[in-house]
Amino acid sequence: SEQAWQAGVVARDAYARHDVPTQALAPAELAQLEPALAPIFPRALWIQGSYSVDDPAAVTAAYAELFQRSGGTLRRLRATAIRRDGGRGWIVQGDAGSDTLTAPDLVVALGPWSKELLKTTGIDLPLAFERGYHMHYGAVDGPALSRPIYDTGGGYVLSPMARGLRLTTGVELDERDAPPRPLQLDLAEARAREAVGLGPRLDPQPWLGRRPTLPDSRPMIGQAPRHPGLWLALGHQHIGFSTAPGTARILGELMCGAGDPTRHAAFRPGRFI
Repeated sequence: SEQAWQAGVVARDAYARHDVPTQALAPAELAQLEPALAPIFPRALWIQGSYSVDDPAAVTAAYAELFQRSGGTLRRLRATAIRRDGGRGWIVQGDAGSDTLTAPDLVVALGPWSKELLKTTGIDLPLAFERGYHMHYGAVDGPALSRPIYDTGGGYVLSPMARGLRLTTGVELDERDAPPRPLQLDLAEARAREAVGLGPRLDPQPWLGRRPTLPDSRPMIGQAPRHPGLWLALGHQHIGFSTAPGTARILGELMCGAGDPTRHAAFRPGRFI
């Protein structure tokens, strides 16, 4: 809607200020770019030069394979606690009693589950949870959607994925493990069906994400205060998948003492703990 377009002026100003290439589209231009969309949008903003992933699980598996080819070892452990190893490092305690991991440096990067584990060290994270839902849909006859779209007025993102069209909702602020409330998905689906042809739902149950959020909307990346050798990389909200490589680079610099650590002060864990 025109109202939703005007509400996006702050975002458009930020794109321009940081040299993100965009182009405002009239309805005819949008129809040429995405003919699968119904002609219901009076304006659109094309964010140019962006990329999307149609199978995040496959990308994650490729990272794991690369890690192992580079000499890394993968172990799966249900961590229940972490503690100091006599001043020499850290021990991760598993739920099987004697099942543990020991290392001189430990990185906690467990997203919304970081809060519970770090409590065992006395760290109380001010972490909230922006929950959200998604569902895959089959294709219908006609043109296919060629890129992710964000309907700011409808409050959803629709993306072409390997499994079909994925509809992703907005934010539900709730406890991490509160019962699902998929009403938001139902409302978003109704709006999305006005914009594009959606086939039947493909998943038996909606997927529920528990996005970890800190009070200033920035992640924690760095060493935990008063806990030498304990490093944190968490609180990335909805965008941890795309910001993971940058997070790893920052963490690597800090752990190896490379570069100027003040460059990453905006992410220091000490601002909250």
